[in-house]
Amino acid sequence: ISAETLRGLPGVTTIQINQDLAVLYTEHSEATLIALLHLAEARGATLGHLQLRAPTLEDVFLHMTGRQLRD
Repeated sequence: ISAETLRGLPGVTTIQINQDLAVLYTEHSEATLIALLHLAEARGATLGHLQLRAPTLEDVFLHMTGRQLRD
């Protein structure tokens, strides 16, 4: 599934792709997840691993600034 297609999913704000791993940031996780599952089924794609989690403070800081938190 292409990055452009994933960007078009409902709620997706940012996407990062590294080799066979895609990380999607979304404002509406339920809508994004449902659309992703429908898309995978329609394309006959297999999701090898799927994880849904709320962002940590560090995730938010990194996303907003592009920098890691320092100890």
